[in-house]
Amino acid sequence: MNGGKNTKKKDQVCLQGSTTKKKYFEGWYYKLVTADKKISFAIIVGICTEDAHAFIQVTENITHRSYYCRYPIEEIRFHEEPFSIELNENYFSKDQLILNISNDEIDLKTNLFFSEITPYRASVFSPTIMGPFSYLPMKCSHGIISMHHYIDGHFIYQGKEIDFEDGYGYSEKDYGTSFPKNYLWAQANTLKYESRDIKRLSVMLAVADVPFGIISFQGFLCVLQLGNKQYKFTSYNHSKLTSYRKCHNEVMILKFQKGNYDLTIRLKPGKKNRLKAPWKGRMMSTVEESLDGTMSVTFKRGSKVLLKQILVACAFEKKTNKNRM
Repeated sequence: MNGGKNTKKKDQVCLQGSTTKKKYFEGWYYKLVTADKKISFAIIVGICTEDAHAFIQVTENITHRSYYCRYPIEEIRFHEEPFSIELNENYFSKDQLILNISNDEIDLKTNLFFSEITPYRASVFSPTIMGPFSYLPMKCSHGIISMHHYIDGHFIYQGKEIDFEDGYGYSEKDYGTSFPKNYLWAQANTLKYESRDIKRLSVMLAVADVPFGIISFQGFLCVLQLGNKQYKFTSYNHSKLTSYRKCHNEVMILKFQKGNYDLTIRLKPGKKNRLKAPWKGRMMSTVEESLDGTMSVTFKRGSKVLLKQILVACAFEKKTNKNRM
């Protein structure tokens, strides 16, 4: 276990902090969707150091329940090359997820394999989706592990087998001291209607109040994976968030612009689950996340429509300052 001083990691997916760093959290998020797009799970493994423990958090859209499983922080093990996490009898890596969780509330056993992993395309200027902010100490940093991949394997939940063969996956991570006080996050990579012309489509976006020194500003990130191309709309690459508004029934409309590209996203959350979230290194905040929302995407270059699709099984998460417990 890397419990000592923080060291520079070549791969941002690996542990960035340590189990002894003060007021610190780090978490890895795995989203799983069945091939028929009806069942979704999110699995989060992580650490928090002020109330020192490791955890696995599970949420699903079958009964819309969430579970928080706590472990002694000494039990978690991190490996860098290749990246993996071991916690009790559970195993997490870029391309495999093994879970053996059994307690009074949840019984979950999986052995899933991920293929055709689609990582974020990094550069010196933008080693992560945080861009140049990756080099600065932030209260919360975000990373994308895979924008899109496929799932196969074994999955038993509460004694019943769920078919995840040819399912869809997405994975990311966060680390720092606290989630932003106010933010919106959404992700989807499952088309409502399959298209032979689109083999890989995924969207991740976030809008948040970002503290920076004694000031704060509204930052935004959006990555559109379309086939083998990634289009990025961010606060630091000359993009603009030209519209960010709430309509009726909690529908959110966001419009991004970069050069002659325009991206319009309409979000409608599904039924919400409550999750624990970090605040100053403790899991003492809450967020609301739905796993069965919808995302409408219109992507244009000038007047030409490059993409107009509806995605389902959209994960939607929103936090406001009042969510803190």
